[in-house]
Amino acid sequence: MLASSCANHPYGRPILGWEESLLASSPDTMAAFHQRRYRGTNCCLMVAGAIPKGLEQTISASRLASLATQSEDHPNGIDQTLSFQRGRDTIQVERLEAARLLMAWPAAAADQQHQVMGIDLATTLLAEGRRSRLVERLREELQIVESIDMDLTTLEQGSLVMLEACCPAEHIEEVEAEVDRVLQECASTPVQAAEMERGRQLVGNGLRFSLEAPGSVAGIAGPQALWREPQDPLRPLQDLQNWTAAGLQSDVFGQLQASKAFTLVALPEEEG
Repeated sequence: MLASSCANHPYGRPILGWEESLLASSPDTMAAFHQRRYRGTNCCLMVAGAIPKGLEQTISASRLASLATQSEDHPNGIDQTLSFQRGRDTIQVERLEAARLLMAWPAAAADQQHQVMGIDLATTLLAEGRRSRLVERLREELQIVESIDMDLTTLEQGSLVMLEACCPAEHIEEVEAEVDRVLQECASTPVQAAEMERGRQLVGNGLRFSLEAPGSVAGIAGPQALWREPQDPLRPLQDLQNWTAAGLQSDVFGQLQASKAFTLVALPEEEG
């Protein structure tokens, strides 16, 4: 799905690289890659927990300190704008036990925090818990899916919203039609106050719980320091509270429509 929807962007490439590129690599090409990409402006060291005395001096005396003074003569060569293509495809997958409906949408980049929190809230209202729109309709009421999930992957050059529904192959068309209907309903009618409050609570709890361990704090604060100015880890909760039902309807649900997605239907391979 990513190879098709992000065909002209690094997001559409294998994370581990193409086999032919890896086979053609050498220690010299890897060293050149590290010198080009692992510079001070691209790196962040984040420490959380019981910080020992003298840590700053230790870091200043390490090779990490030299990263900030390295030359920036090497452009990173990466387009900073997500290139996303809408479309549709159907494939057959060997040994696939159930059909899959996969959908993807482009979303705001990581540094657009207000918009990111609105999208996180929308996907929560759609597919988080038994009372969410998609789960309640497709799994609880119609019972035509085994599972349905919708998640926001926050990324620096443009985030991605991805939906996955697992169902018997004979239900795949009905599942796709119902997903389309629910998405259109969300774009045409604002969600009720109680539903908004439930969504805010779920998103907020997820953020709060993610800060319980020092390692998690560092893992969240590090990327944020690269994306924007340092901030209180709970600052996103303010952006979450600023979203209204009307704003969510027009600015988020209006974009999460089947006509604006890349859709991939994966079916079990026919025998014989």
